[in-house]
Amino acid sequence: FTEDRTAGESFRSWIDRRGGSRAVGNEMKHFDQFPKYEDDPSFYVDYDEAAPFEVAVGDSECAT
Repeated sequence: FTEDRTAGESFRSWIDRRGGSRAVGNEMKHFDQFPKYEDDPSFYVDYDEAAPFEVAVGDSECAT
């Protein structure tokens, strides 16, 4: 959106210009697929991190 919009164009206007939400959704369909960890471990490393994501529950009010 930020790279394709015209100056001052709203998100809604951009969606309409691109063919509507269904068309934009179809363009983004490839994001629905992601590799298995074994095929591409780097896909599971978050930005600015050195290791894959790991679920960890700590001690806090929300964790109990």
